[in-house]
Amino acid sequence: MLYSLAQLPWSFWLPLLFLQGAIIGSFLNVVVYRMPAGLSIAWPPSACPRCGTRIKTRDNLPIIGWLLLRGRCRACGQSIAWRYPAVELACAVAFAALGWAEPLQLGRFLPGEVWTIPAAWQIYGNHLLLVCGLLVVMLVERDGFALPWRMVLVWLAIAVPLGAFWPAIHPITPPIHNARVALEAGTPMVGMLDGVAGLLVGATLGALAGLGTGQGPSRLAGRNTMVVALAAVGAQLGWQAACPLAAVTMALVMLTAMFRAGVRTLKFMPNTGWLFLATVIWLFNWKTIVERWPWLGGEANYRTLAAGAVAVFTCGIVAWILRPRRGSGEEN
Repeated sequence: MLYSLAQLPWSFWLPLLFLQGAIIGSFLNVVVYRMPAGLSIAWPPSACPRCGTRIKTRDNLPIIGWLLLRGRCRACGQSIAWRYPAVELACAVAFAALGWAEPLQLGRFLPGEVWTIPAAWQIYGNHLLLVCGLLVVMLVERDGFALPWRMVLVWLAIAVPLGAFWPAIHPITPPIHNARVALEAGTPMVGMLDGVAGLLVGATLGALAGLGTGQGPSRLAGRNTMVVALAAVGAQLGWQAACPLAAVTMALVMLTAMFRAGVRTLKFMPNTGWLFLATVIWLFNWKTIVERWPWLGGEANYRTLAAGAVAVFTCGIVAWILRPRRGSGEEN
């Protein structure tokens, strides 16, 4: 059945995935708005925050509803932030683009051999979960809230055990004996261990990044979203991907701190926003990166891990030193 559906043309799949992504993006808007405020994401139905009028179904259509309303509430005329359709569009594009790159082309951008149809769809689902989760983390950090723990626990409780049920979602195997054979045989324990190892490495790198940027241990749990974001990256992509992604992200954070005083628009991008962008670029260039620099892929060893940790912490310290001070004309 799955093989038959996979033979359908792109003209069928891409609009369908685009539509699904827009719907998920609309749901993510609800999550970002309600969960940090301690509200239920299921009830009550969406309403205008100013006048309390419930939003009609036709006005609640992803992207289209905002355009038809011209960005204003039908009842009171209150403006509706452009971020809502932007998030819906971003998710729609991500669903379609990743669908084209992974299941529809059998993972041609992924390291390793040619993937089977089931494996390609499993990897696609894993990457969608990661991209959507990072988008939520980025928006919550942008709004200045702490991540709700119930959201974090649900996300990681799904992400970490996925390797046990779908061992193929980790294109790069853990550095243990006969790991590839075990993965091909569908051994759950190997996939689970890979997820746990990635989670621990990612969380450690996130903690080092937080310490480097001046966020002490008391803030690591609530405010330092980089810990959660990198833990999820490690759990879903493997620790081999978490190391370079963490290092690149912190390098971008350092550069942002360096030029922030002169370029005010850079304040718009939270730290996890750079991780989100780096992860998306990584997914579309993973095979090329591993072929060019094998030590970032299948040949990655613990020296790579140590180098990544040092790079993350060093860039974090530099970013903290270069951060705008109070009274310098910029917000701290």
